Amino acid sequence: MKSLHKFVYKTSIFFAILLVACNNDDQELLFDAPPTSRIEAREQELLNLIQSQQGFKVVYFTNNDTFGGFTFYMNFSDDGTVSMTSDFDTDTELVTSEYQVGTHTTTELTFSTRNHIHKLSDSSSPAQLRGTGFAGNSTFQYISNDPNTGNITFFDLRNEATLIFEPITQEEWANAKSLVEESFATRQDILTNTDISVFRNLTFSNNGEELQVFQLNFDLVRVFANPLGQSDTGEVFEFEPFGVAGTPNGLKISPPIEFEGNSFEDFVFDEASNTYTSTQGEITATIGQSATPAFITNDILQIREFDNGEPFFLFRPSLGTNPLTSTPHDTIIDDITTGVQGLLSGLGFSDIAFLDYVLNLDFNDSSTACESTLSVRFIVDGALFSFSYCFSLATIDSENRLFFEYTGPLGFAGELLESIAMPLIEFFGSESGMVATLEGSFVSSENEFSNQAATFTSLDNPSIRVYGLFF
Repeated sequence: MKSLHKFVYKTSIFFAILLVACNNDDQELLFDAPPTSRIEAREQELLNLIQSQQGFKVVYFTNNDTFGGFTFYMNFSDDGTVSMTSDFDTDTELVTSEYQVGTHTTTELTFSTRNHIHKLSDSSSPAQLRGTGFAGNSTFQYISNDPNTGNITFFDLRNEATLIFEPITQEEWANAKSLVEESFATRQDILTNTDISVFRNLTFSNNGEELQVFQLNFDLVRVFANPLGQSDTGEVFEFEPFGVAGTPNGLKISPPIEFEGNSFEDFVFDEASNTYTSTQGEITATIGQSATPAFITNDILQIREFDNGEPFFLFRPSLGTNPLTSTPHDTIIDDITTGVQGLLSGLGFSDIAFLDYVLNLDFNDSSTACESTLSVRFIVDGALFSFSYCFSLATIDSENRLFFEYTGPLGFAGELLESIAMPLIEFFGSESGMVATLEGSFVSSENEFSNQAATFTSLDNPSIRVYGLFF
């Protein structure tokens, strides 16, 4: 897609030069106005276009090879100011700033003072993309306008991205803040809504008959999906990656997904199935939650080799948050904290805070009752306080599901607090097994470590997932 833009752009320049070269000896004037007048006319044309509408809607994908898109609503005044809002984050207040129309190599629109659109060029935001940000721009080349729709086409030369400014009604402009809040919520819902499951699949079907299923593999920070499939031989492969933008009633995909000769770009939310769907002919593409993943990788086989078959996994909130940890998991931790604080405060302790938990998986059969262990740790009046629970040997079935059975509390503290810790025990002791997935180096809102990160998800309750690191 990018190379096509570059080819078209460079080819246009080539033919423009060729046209001039072929007419060097022609005494007839090619234009009926001098260059300065043509430049001024082109600038005035753009000013008239942007100032004559009630406002515009713009979905800006800075680089759809890497990032998703964001929606902007903007209204241009003839005093050189523009009012704007966006769904980039929760700050959706209308901001008024300055803009300019001028000419460099061609007619350009520049947002000259800070507004919502400059958030995409902030290299320090979000924290997880510090150093690059979303690599956005604030100067755009004017390409053309469609007199039938009023759409104005611009080109982001730095990113080789095309932007369409779509005219909106007075009512839409009046509701712009609400509209971007809705599209922001839609974008967040793709990953953070775990009412049913943390598993997100991209499914293609023909009149209800399933054709192929991919793991969506969605990155909420980059707002980008890199779907993964699995061949009949078990090999994992990448499907077509794409950026995602939220809309008030669904999703916009860029570049469009191509499947069996069909192109899928606009997905509409279906409340009945809690999914996003796009239909072309008899083929329907569906993005949504699923009780099971499209497939389970063999990552657990690699985890089995960590620390000579006895890996240690850590979840510690103070290291920072990651959206891969689901809200239902955090609710379990909150409930355990409340329960421990209530019990220990009744015993005379006062300063009681959750620290972390450590899961020690044991894949080596030592024929003991306490092979794998789960230790929950608190800081109580400045001292470390822990209580632990025993699990059986960790095993892996033919479908790469992880199993280890709860066998009982370890010691007096574990027995005392067993009922409080039971939701976490049941999470790891999932009778249907667990899905373990390696997630690269550990990255959170606060830290980045070289330690291997992973997620564990219960198949008994696929709304519960934890992200942590091995140490």
